[in-house]
Amino acid sequence: METPFFRLVQIEMKNPKIIFNARPWVIITVAVMIPTMSAIATSTSFESKGQPTTEVPTTKSEAGEVTPSEPDRDKLPAAKAKNPFFERIQLSATQGDADAQCLLGKLYAEGDGIEKNLKLAAQFYRLAADQGQDLAQQRLGDCYQNGLGVPKNDTEAYVWFSLSAENGQTLNGRGRAGELLDEITKDLSPKKLVRAKTKVSHLQKKIALKEKANYTKIINQLGKNGWKISMNIDKNGGHCVKAKKEGETSQSQAPNWRVAFNSVKRQCEDWPEKG
Repeated sequence: METPFFRLVQIEMKNPKIIFNARPWVIITVAVMIPTMSAIATSTSFESKGQPTTEVPTTKSEAGEVTPSEPDRDKLPAAKAKNPFFERIQLSATQGDADAQCLLGKLYAEGDGIEKNLKLAAQFYRLAADQGQDLAQQRLGDCYQNGLGVPKNDTEAYVWFSLSAENGQTLNGRGRAGELLDEITKDLSPKKLVRAKTKVSHLQKKIALKEKANYTKIINQLGKNGWKISMNIDKNGGHCVKAKKEGETSQSQAPNWRVAFNSVKRQCEDWPEKG
């Protein structure tokens, strides 16, 4: 019998249009089961028995705002029942895969296959959002708007809705994040709005640096296997990546470099080696 957990995973993985707010651009399979980055340095925010503390775990960022602490991967709650698939998602998330982090955050937020934990949901959304995962950015904005796992903060909600709307606007307008952004803008004073826009600019630069480091790593990995990479932004703002090798071509168009490069990387890895 199919469990709610497996239905959710099938929706998230087989229908990436849902993950990226039903965007009509190139369908990109979200490979949440494949670890793609080095392990994340973690900080403990749990009691000795491994249960979440009652207070929202937070830290002060360099910009001065209160942000969710990073989860301790060695003390994450186990699934309600033995579930190797969930464990692989959890492992990928703790090793840095942004799509896996976003999916795991949703599982914790909804208590599907795991005990509901809004604090952990916000933590994993933040990890993914910092890498430019636009759905995680939208969901993190929702957490701040409604006080779900983090202190309620409309300024923070504006910041993450703004980043998410920009991340997806090139191929599908501003999407749901844009609608949420318009709504919350009405509730901010001019002073708070200026502060929020300043922070958006600050985070855009940080995320862009992470994005560049990640796709540079992919370029180097594919280059070792003989793939030549080209990249450009088209007239509609789409981020286009193309890989060529011995007459074979892999290409992708997406709202940002993270998605485009991850897609091309998966395509190249799937090409059979010529014997």
